[in-house]
Amino acid sequence: MVEVSTVNHVTIVSYNIHSGVGMDGQYDLERIAELINQYSPDIVALQELEINRKHQKTRRWSVKHSDNQAEKLSELCGLPYHCFACAITCNDGDFGIAVLSKFPLLNTEILMYSPFKQLGLLTKTPRNALAVQVQPHDTAPVFWLITTHLGMDVFGSEQAVQAQELHTWVCRTVKSDEHLIVGDCNMLSSWNAYKSFVRAGYADIWRKHLPDDPGHTYPAVPQAWWNLLAVPRRLDYAWLHKDSKWSGTIQKTETHVASDHNGLVVVLREASAAKQVTQSTFDTTKT
Repeated sequence: MVEVSTVNHVTIVSYNIHSGVGMDGQYDLERIAELINQYSPDIVALQELEINRKHQKTRRWSVKHSDNQAEKLSELCGLPYHCFACAITCNDGDFGIAVLSKFPLLNTEILMYSPFKQLGLLTKTPRNALAVQVQPHDTAPVFWLITTHLGMDVFGSEQAVQAQELHTWVCRTVKSDEHLIVGDCNMLSSWNAYKSFVRAGYADIWRKHLPDDPGHTYPAVPQAWWNLLAVPRRLDYAWLHKDSKWSGTIQKTETHVASDHNGLVVVLREASAAKQVTQSTFDTTKT
C-alpha cells in the first residue's frame, strides 16, 4: 500500500496517447511510459486508450493488439492505482480515458455526455469524463482530478454542449472547489466551449502562466514532412477552479512522435508553498 506523503506539491501529466500509435505509425507503449516518467508524475490522466480482450484493431488509427493499456501503463509508470472509463465498445475492445495514480483512489465518478447529432442527423462518437478523488498527503485537502475528451465538431457546437454538461455534473457530483480539469478539449480559446469554462470560474493555467506562448499541443511534430498541412493548435487544457487552495504551473512534454499530441505537465502546490515558487522553475524551452 502506498504511504501518503508529506510533500506539498503534486505533479500531474495529461496525455492523449492516440491508442499507443505514434506519428510514425509505430505502436509502442514503452516509449509513451518513458516520456511520461521523465516528469516523475504522481497522477497521469490519459485520453484515447484501449482495453482489448482479444487481438484486434479497435479504432481505425490503431493497430491489432490484445493489451489492457491502462493496466500496462500503470505498471510501466509505477503508479499502482488506476481507473478506466469506457466511452466506446468495439467488439472485444473498449476505448476511453483513464487515470493512473500514486495515491489511492478514494472515490470515482463517470460522466457520459449526451449523444450529439451533427446537423441533427449523424450521431457523433460518444465522449465521457472521469473524476477521481485523492488525498496527496496527510494535511492536504481531499482533491478531485477530472479528465475528459470532448467531441471534435469543427464548428465547436458539440464541445460547447459538453462543456456545459461537465460544469453541471461537477457541481452536482464533486461539490468542491478543490479540483483540476485536464484533457483533450478539442477547442480553441475563441470558442464558446472555452468561454463556458471561464464563466464557470476556471482559470486556464497555460494562459495564466505563459500568456505569450501559444502552447500548441497538436500535432505533436508539426514540422514533420508528413504533417506539413496540419495547423498547429492548442487542444489540450488544464483548468483550475479560481477558489481552489492549490496553485498550478504548467509546461508541455517534450516534442515526440510517440503520439499525435504533446502532453501537459501540471504541478500543483498548496497556496502557502506556491508563494515560494516562480514560473522559472520549469523548463518550457523544450517545446
